[in-house]
Amino acid sequence: MKLRTPFVSVLVLATLAFHSAFAVPARAQESTPAKTVAAFYDWYVAHDGRFQKNWAQVRNLFNPELWDAIDGEDFKAGPNGAAFEVLPCNQTSAACKTPVAYDPFANSRWAATSFTIGRTKIDGSQAKVHVTLVLANGKGGKSHLSMILKRDGARYVISNMLYDEARYYYPERPITNFNTFLSAWVC
Repeated sequence: MKLRTPFVSVLVLATLAFHSAFAVPARAQESTPAKTVAAFYDWYVAHDGRFQKNWAQVRNLFNPELWDAIDGEDFKAGPNGAAFEVLPCNQTSAACKTPVAYDPFANSRWAATSFTIGRTKIDGSQAKVHVTLVLANGKGGKSHLSMILKRDGARYVISNMLYDEARYYYPERPITNFNTFLSAWVC
């Protein structure tokens, strides 16, 4: 009996080690929509919202079409250090005619300092993840948006962003859909 117990223990440990060695890498390639969004915003917050810096590190979180649009020359930092400059309102006042830097990942002129993942809705191969961002404007402001993701094999990749609030305009239309904004920006 004494010989059998250590043998069984060694056999169980060897089986677990063998299973772990081959099963974990497969699971590591899988993702949920919320995990993909959290991975992006963890990276974004760690880089203080300077999304152009080390941008290639998050390439695998985006679908190829969106990545190509974002990574193009039109997305590089402009003369004021911002990739995008938009209008803060759609009025005729002078304040509304002065462009401001725009961060599409926060739907704000300010970067986000933290985020909360809200509800996730999966419909076939597409998912929608609600995100609340705390902005670095010194006033505790928040922004709400939805990340749209598509299934790509065993993982989900970001394919668009929808903004719950139309806070900014380009050129005179409210920015509510990132892909639509990018199409207008590059034209």
